[in-house]
Amino acid sequence: MIQFFRNIFSSKIGAVIAILFVGLIGVSFALLDIDAPGGMFQPTGDAVATAAGEDISDTRIQQMANRALQNAREENPGIDMAAFIESGGLDEAIDQAAREAALRGFAKENGLHISKRLIDSMIAEIPVFQGLTGEFDENTFRQVLAQQNLTEQEVRDDLMRQRLTGLILGPVAQAAYVPEAVARPFAQLLLETRRGQIAAVPSSAMPQGNPPSAAELNAFYQDNIARYTLPERRAVRYAVFTRDQLTVPNPTEEQVREYYQANSDRYGGDETRTLRQIILPDEAAARNFYREVNGGADFTAAAGERGFSEGATRISGASQESFGRQTSAEIAAAAFGASEGTLLQPQRSGLGWHVVQVVDIVSRNATPLASVRSEITAALREELANE
Repeated sequence: MIQFFRNIFSSKIGAVIAILFVGLIGVSFALLDIDAPGGMFQPTGDAVATAAGEDISDTRIQQMANRALQNAREENPGIDMAAFIESGGLDEAIDQAAREAALRGFAKENGLHISKRLIDSMIAEIPVFQGLTGEFDENTFRQVLAQQNLTEQEVRDDLMRQRLTGLILGPVAQAAYVPEAVARPFAQLLLETRRGQIAAVPSSAMPQGNPPSAAELNAFYQDNIARYTLPERRAVRYAVFTRDQLTVPNPTEEQVREYYQANSDRYGGDETRTLRQIILPDEAAARNFYREVNGGADFTAAAGERGFSEGATRISGASQESFGRQTSAEIAAAAFGASEGTLLQPQRSGLGWHVVQVVDIVSRNATPLASVRSEITAALREELANE
């Protein structure tokens, strides 16, 4: 029989069959997974470790290893179970299961319990379980579990372990670190146990002792002065008055005049002027222009010959203050001190030499104090009433 197979494999057809057979075996191993029937790791339900009196079954280890392998494939899609185990993934899954069992045992001994309602709220807050409305959706929850090959109980157990881990390890992680020389004596105290007896003695059975002296009483009183001091108390009486019940005096004549002067922009008169102005670079050019216009030439035409348009030379509705900001205080004073139609002598500013002509004057008379006295009196009475 053996010679028969040797003869087949020595022929060309036999070589092809042998290669296909070996390839089939390789594909079978590639498709083999940790949870495949008859695979390299078949769970039996037996305990592989014990922590805090709790047995950790190989079924639990299988679930954790498969989940860890899925997470690893998100970063390295080519990894298989053999490479995962070789890299220590299975050992890490066993260690993690042991740590979780130890935490559960510690929580049970110390009365820590996670309620079902708390787990429900944690599930509802997970974004992946929420629908389009931003609230928990049962259908979405079931779909995600099916995609991840998880059961609802597994999700609840994981959330419970996370919560217990936070409750137990959270305060420890936030606690301040102390030197080893300080921590070691305290740690050694945990290894020591003592036994004793306690007897309750009522205070009536205790001796009264000597009464305190006056000095001791005074010292105790001074040390506890806050216990025997009443806070300061004051009685206040007040009456509520409305503005209609108050008698507001009339403002004095001096107050009326001060208000009138303080609001001169409102009651005082003002004056605006329409001016023509040309600014030339030197005094000789400015004086030639002045002589030409003063001799009868039109200001606008003479300025146009020098490249200035009518809009560039005409200033309408200017006050002395605004014109002074454009030129200088001296030029503005001269322009507003001249009469209508006057052509001013050339004057110099930081911009050059100015030739100004007064075209029009518009004056607004000041409002007499007598005509606005009642208005000012009412305004002052309002201010006094508010005060």
